[in-house]
Amino acid sequence: MARVSTATVQEDVDAVGTLRSNEAVVVRPEISGRIDRLNFIEGAAVQKGQVIVALDDSVPAAELAQSRANLALAESNFNRTQELEKQKFVSATARDQALNALRVAQANVQLAEARLAKTKIVAPFGGIIGIRQVSVGDFVKEGQDLVTLEDISALKVDFRLPEQMLAVL
Repeated sequence: MARVSTATVQEDVDAVGTLRSNEAVVVRPEISGRIDRLNFIEGAAVQKGQVIVALDDSVPAAELAQSRANLALAESNFNRTQELEKQKFVSATARDQALNALRVAQANVQLAEARLAKTKIVAPFGGIIGIRQVSVGDFVKEGQDLVTLEDISALKVDFRLPEQMLAVL
């Protein structure tokens, strides 16, 4: 004869799963260009906003300098035209044309600044950098895979269990 008693029964179930990082991204350039610098060590931590890849910026920097020179010229032309209009030597149309040229020059400076900024590829978030797929001197096209970045500060587990275990999970 056996004595009956109350006890807690623990059920174990084994499952195969995968650890996934909280955030993951494949770093890609938005423009084509030659890689000038790689500012990371594979497997090392990088901070959000850190420049990880720098493309050759000589042409975009020259375009920006040219745009700034054109802007300075457009500003002085507009100022001269404005003064001449006040003295009734030129029409309002000439002033409007000079103003339009000034606005176009300002937009060209903004465009050149944006192109120059795209030569610096920064980490969108802090994490661990993966194995690089390019080297210094490589010519890369826009959208080409450069390196992966994973935020492993929090990990997610992806696993499957039988449906009958759902009630006790």
